[in-house]
Amino acid sequence: MNERHQRSIGEETSSDERHPFVFLGGNLALDLVNTEIMVRGKREDLLVTSQNATQWWEMARQAYPRSIQEQEQWEWNEQQVLSLRTLRRALRDLFETLVAHHQTNEDQVKELNTFLREGYYSLQVSPEGKISAVYQTGGDQGSEALLFIAHAAMDLLTKQDLKRLHACQNERCMLLFYDTTKSATRHWCSIACTNRSRSIENYRKAKKALSPWP
Repeated sequence: MNERHQRSIGEETSSDERHPFVFLGGNLALDLVNTEIMVRGKREDLLVTSQNATQWWEMARQAYPRSIQEQEQWEWNEQQVLSLRTLRRALRDLFETLVAHHQTNEDQVKELNTFLREGYYSLQVSPEGKISAVYQTGGDQGSEALLFIAHAAMDLLTKQDLKRLHACQNERCMLLFYDTTKSATRHWCSIACTNRSRSIENYRKAKKALSPWP
């Protein structure tokens, strides 16, 4: 994991203006959902403006070079940001249902399917007459970016062990992540959240031990 992305959003501090986003989820779709964070006990949205979306996508390209590095960077417009937030809302609802071990339904994947329909396969014939299948996208750069995220979600939902999809157990954090540890016993999104949670638990135990009441 890239060291510069290991900041703890679980800490009750404002986001770093230079690097406000974290990529700890292990999947591009999870990292989109993680653009909503907890700051001082309140939910904060990091994708409010087109500048926010542009910066997040540039950092996403760096975090996932094999899958989206080839796509050029561009300035997101307001409509594209609204679509990005719509996709994020659908993904959060779906992922949080799975984290809670509840059964999903058709309505929860309907929005995701809308984004997946932006891409399709078509046949092309080379000058030599060879036929090949080529994946096409019917929209602009924003649509392509949303399609990359939707495909990341589809891969997670259909190819990975969903029992490894977790929410950080730091009560002051709301990040989601995919557990890739061999033991599958990871409980926190980052080392910082691990330390904070343990500190809180130790404080409570010490306070209880000093209490005069049984």
